[in-house]
Amino acid sequence: MLAQIIGAVLGTTIVYCLGYIASSWKIDAIVTHYGATTPYTGLSIWYVLGSETLVTGLLIATLYWLAAHPRHKWVTPWIGGIFFFVMNPLTAWISGNSANFARTFGPDLYAGNWSGLWVYLLGPFVGSSLAVIAIKADILGKLHLAEARLVNFGHHGRVPHMEDPHFVHAAPEHYEEYKQHLEAVQKIQKETGGGSKKVAEAGINQ
Repeated sequence: MLAQIIGAVLGTTIVYCLGYIASSWKIDAIVTHYGATTPYTGLSIWYVLGSETLVTGLLIATLYWLAAHPRHKWVTPWIGGIFFFVMNPLTAWISGNSANFARTFGPDLYAGNWSGLWVYLLGPFVGSSLAVIAIKADILGKLHLAEARLVNFGHHGRVPHMEDPHFVHAAPEHYEEYKQHLEAVQKIQKETGGGSKKVAEAGINQ
């Protein structure tokens, strides 16, 4: 989070400095508040908060869904741009579709506009949290948190489970078997109080 905030500030600093080179650039930067995302004043602030929560939640769910299906990995790196290309005409007018506190903080720092900044801290946090909770609770079925690794290669499109790195993940069609394996791993860890080494000693690996 700190790295993103620093990056956002440095990026806006570049925009600010370029204003001293080109006067037209400086005027445009000031008029657009250095690209800041700001709440639409024609709506209640709670609608703005809801927009940020919804957009961020959908973005996170989309990323996990793509990462959990190896056949879609070719589009995963591009989904951010595609996602906002679709969402911006629908919700950008409400909150700017920041979906990231750092993205709003950098421009706000130079624009001196702190009104509504809390929305861009709370909204993305709540939205991403709800998305992960929904995935972890198996509300979305096959899209399981333990399977949805952003590193999408090897092991049938999955990376080793952090609690059982020696286990070779099953292909998507064997989701139920994979889920049962993870439950068995967690059970043994509770009983032995150990990590992957003790799981291996218990003979649970495949």
